[in-house]
Amino acid sequence: MMTSAQEMLVILAKILLTLGAVLGWMWVLAGYQRRRQPHPEWVRKGMHLGGGLIALAMPWLFDERWPVMVLGVLAAAGLGLVRSVRVLREGLGSVTGSVARKTWGEIWFPLGAAATYGISAGDPLVYSIAILILTLADAGAGLVGTFYGTRRYRVFQGEKSVEGSLTFFLLALLCVDLPLWLAGPMGGASVLAVALSVALLATLLDAVSWWGLDNLLIPVCSCLLLQHLLTPEPSAWAMLLPGLLALPVLALVLWPRLAARARMG
Repeated sequence: MMTSAQEMLVILAKILLTLGAVLGWMWVLAGYQRRRQPHPEWVRKGMHLGGGLIALAMPWLFDERWPVMVLGVLAAAGLGLVRSVRVLREGLGSVTGSVARKTWGEIWFPLGAAATYGISAGDPLVYSIAILILTLADAGAGLVGTFYGTRRYRVFQGEKSVEGSLTFFLLALLCVDLPLWLAGPMGGASVLAVALSVALLATLLDAVSWWGLDNLLIPVCSCLLLQHLLTPEPSAWAMLLPGLLALPVLALVLWPRLAARARMG
């Protein structure tokens, strides 16, 4: 049986190995970027996917919340350092900093994962669903929106595409529906209702977030809504919340077009 000192050393070793995995993946992507010179969005989303897969392992690596909190803060600080120091920014920092838009998403990402772990209390199902939405739906939407998005709409910071938002919604729906269906014992209709609510909420947050805050808001809010909807008797307001949020979001999206038409008329 391990002593408390040995347990602490094991935890510290896991934290260092996790940080090493993040740094190693970033180094691989930086090398690929130098040799192949792909579109910056491919490399950034590659980092997003790799970071998400590493984050998914947290419930199986740590039994307590504090190591994940420490890990999230250290990862965010490290990425902030890479962003701030010129030598690092021109090397490893090119992986996340080469896109044209201004974003702090790479720093919000580990903080969002750590906060989600804390809120979920390490519940593998709830935590994994929230991180899957952040990892897969956000990456898929970004790539589709960048390369295939033609129907644009304005939000607080720049523009989004209908194609990207639709991709996000469909992938988020699968990220919720499949794990819940496999985990049981909820019925198919209940699983679909929960998946629709969470996917819609996450899609709306993705549409209106700015400066990369979606990397924090999407997993945290998805986790909170999931926790409530998976209680034995969820309240009706929780099921209606995404729909209620959709109303002001739609107003913000449609208002510039309506105002432009009014001026033209």
